[in-house]
Amino acid sequence: MNKTLLIGFTLASLLVSTADAKISKEFSEDGKLKFEYNYQNGKKNGITKEYYKNGKIKVKWNFKDDILNGISTKYDENGKKLSDINFVNDKQSGITSRYDKNGILQYELNYENEKLNGISKEYENGILKAKWNYKDNVKNGQSITFYPNGNPSYKLNYKNGKLNGIATEYFENGNKKAEWNYKDGVLD
Repeated sequence: MNKTLLIGFTLASLLVSTADAKISKEFSEDGKLKFEYNYQNGKKNGITKEYYKNGKIKVKWNFKDDILNGISTKYDENGKKLSDINFVNDKQSGITSRYDKNGILQYELNYENEKLNGISKEYENGILKAKWNYKDNVKNGQSITFYPNGNPSYKLNYKNGKLNGIATEYFENGNKKAEWNYKDGVLD
């Protein structure tokens, strides 16, 4: 009897908590679906979908209490994924992944409060091409570009967006080819 009462109470709780969840739709002048919003307790919660005129999903926005939180995904007009964007408290934060028209990863961009911060990666045909180090949207620290075989082609040091310190070029086999010393973007 206690199990039946517990199950009944649990089901009633679930029904009450989802009873306020509503889906609202917005249409274009020609009658096509433009947006599909999920509301709970009067606020956007969950996935809001934005549509192209052809009916394909353009963006899936992830909301929590009217604020963008979590991964939102953008698509092209054919339905192929263009990017995954991470939001924290309505600001782009964390890794944003961008894809080419074939769905192959092109960039992994590291954001913090809407600015590039930390290591961002660039890919070509799915192969790591470069690691760029950023601080507040400006290159800062060591950045490395790579040959397709994975060996570094350049190691570059930046300070406030300018080359600063030793820059090293490598042969494809990994042997050092040249070194230059920069100060504030100028060859020293």
